[in-house]
Amino acid sequence: MPDESRSSSSPTSTWSRHSLPTGEPTRSSSSRKTAISTGAGRSTTRPRRRWTDAEFALNADAGGGAFTRDGKPLGFGLQTSEKTFQSYYLRVRNPGGHSSRPRPDNAIYQLADALKTLQAHRFAPALNETTRAYFAQRTKMETGPLGDAMRRWLANEQDGAAADIIEASDEEVGRTRTRCVATMLEGGHADNALPQMAKATVNCRILPGVDPKAIQAELQRVAGAKAEVTLDPGFLGESSPVSPLRPDLMRAVGKAVATFYGPDMPIMPVMQTGASDGSFFRAKGIPVYDIDGSWGIIPDDERAHGLDERIPVRAMYDDVLYWEMIYRQLAS
Repeated sequence: MPDESRSSSSPTSTWSRHSLPTGEPTRSSSSRKTAISTGAGRSTTRPRRRWTDAEFALNADAGGGAFTRDGKPLGFGLQTSEKTFQSYYLRVRNPGGHSSRPRPDNAIYQLADALKTLQAHRFAPALNETTRAYFAQRTKMETGPLGDAMRRWLANEQDGAAADIIEASDEEVGRTRTRCVATMLEGGHADNALPQMAKATVNCRILPGVDPKAIQAELQRVAGAKAEVTLDPGFLGESSPVSPLRPDLMRAVGKAVATFYGPDMPIMPVMQTGASDGSFFRAKGIPVYDIDGSWGIIPDDERAHGLDERIPVRAMYDDVLYWEMIYRQLAS
């Protein structure tokens, strides 16, 4: 287990692992709003689709291993599903007026009320093939109340109380259900005028197979009649299915992980709570497996999307050899 953890700069984009007629990889922004018009998004639309039709795809945008500071293996994530990214706008409109004559129906207050209701709302928990396999592995590692809750939920998917205990864990948040959170606010136009409009951006990470329009309808019920809920027109998310666990891929990953991490590193199918470029391919019927072979030290290297994002130097070199082994095994 290497102990180096030298900081390295990380680009804010990803490399799609598929070939185009030129034989060159396409570079696609990690932004959900721009990816649909570049790289992965364009590669799944006609006429480019003829170059990307495949039995399955491998993606380096997720996956990887984790160790504690003292070298204990925590697990290797094999991402076989991911949540759908979708933002919504909550708007409240009002006739406004002069600030010296306040109205009882202030747009900012009404929006705040809607957001507080949303804060307390919980979407229904649900298991899929990926999360069921993931929590089956986690029960072997977790003891105490959290482990008990995992076992109860696997035994009875309708046990919402057990799912709530899991969701409350910092390690497992986002894995049991759709989650929505307010991320931006806008309202009013002058400090001496009553607001005529107040708007909040609510970002949702939606369980695979759930239509974003269904979440829009649920958000509208939660927000109430005084707030209008609309989809962000800049990016319309498309639900993607869970990729089935392929025995040939699991064998290849298992051999590579054992070679670079040792036989004690558990391999866990993972539903990514964020999103990767693989979602565009899954949505078009191509199973995607995010199996990047890099690793990090937890919690030191948990800095995704940060200005100080990094991985250990050794992890970068291990990753190159790992991918070579994966390609050779699957090609044979």
